[in-house]
Amino acid sequence: MKKELGLIRKSLILFLMASLILGILGTIAINGFSENDDLIIAMVDTGTDMSIAELNNKDIEGYDFYNDDLTTYDDYLYDYHGTSLSYIIISIEEKVKILPVKFMEGSSGDIEDAIKAIDFAIKKGSKIINCSWNYNKADERLEKIIKEHPEVLFVCSAGNSCTNLDIEKSYPCCYEYDNIISVMACKEDYSPYETSGYGKKSVDIAAVGENVYVALPENDHDYASGSSVATAHICGVVAKIWREDISKPAKDVKQQLLKSANKSENLLNYCLAGGFID
Repeated sequence: MKKELGLIRKSLILFLMASLILGILGTIAINGFSENDDLIIAMVDTGTDMSIAELNNKDIEGYDFYNDDLTTYDDYLYDYHGTSLSYIIISIEEKVKILPVKFMEGSSGDIEDAIKAIDFAIKKGSKIINCSWNYNKADERLEKIIKEHPEVLFVCSAGNSCTNLDIEKSYPCCYEYDNIISVMACKEDYSPYETSGYGKKSVDIAAVGENVYVALPENDHDYASGSSVATAHICGVVAKIWREDISKPAKDVKQQLLKSANKSENLLNYCLAGGFID
């Protein structure tokens, strides 16, 4: 009898240990992260000053492909863009980590470094990649890396050339994949922002890109406008949606975003969703 009780106790202990381990493993990784982790958003852009108050302790060590070194912030003038966009994301969803991946200084950068930066971001575990930049020519290598990673959402700017992207394509925003969200800017009254790219078929959704309060390097602040800031806004919203259900495929997160758009007559002919996200 004692022997049987001993075996029962051992079996019970083993069962409880197994249940505990499975419970722990269940929270470790679903789609690469758990509900207790900070979702990683890659700022593939200029450098980012992660030392400013709002971004401090929100970063993962990145890389500077423009200068080929580990210093992802070099200069106030040339690295303000990535800094301001990172601030916008954090202001919408705090439970994220920003991965600064620099491939530009100011508006100067090449497609080879952009592809290296994206590859680096994916390998570091990024679930969302902010692409607030454009190239006028399609690139097979850029398209390939996006196509091969449907688990990653690429949130892409529609540019600031006041261009109908249904006619004059721009990339990566015009690649037609379920893991790309193309973003245009609208004004505070939800009409199209005057310089933003647009396209009823080529652009997915709008966000306000006029007079948006942003942080700048070295703890400075200002207001910014354009499709880049609208894109960062959507990045933050996407992160908030994804954190509600971390097991949701990237394409489903995109669809949930588009369905939640606030319809606007001013935008019906300018983007697929025919509306904006606050």
